Amino acid sequence: MIKIALFGVALNSNNYGCSALGISQIDMLQKIAVSLDLNVEYHVFSGESSAILTPLSNYIRTDNIVFEKIVRFRTGLRGIIQLRKAISKCDLVIDLTYGDSFSERRDL
Repeated sequence: MIKIALFGVALNSNNYGCSALGISQIDMLQKIAVSLDLNVEYHVFSGESSAILTPLSNYIRTDNIVFEKIVRFRTGLRGIIQLRKAISKCDLVIDLTYGDSFSERRDL
């Protein structure tokens, strides 16, 4: 099984653009995995929980999505060590950085 870490991904956000980007990212990666006959597990590093997976199952496969805890300031060094361990278990890391903000125009 290939484990893919996803950062900067929101699957259930009030910013529908971020949610659409996250959902479509997993859908696209899953289609590639199926075409290559690969078994993939997606590790989503966000503040979201697995409670949001039920409504998402209408759009994407959800039985291969795992939510990982992200580092909070109060966890300090221990949180960073836990984050590093979780990332090191993955084979690939993708960071979308909530990508829709790249399309915003900012006048200086």
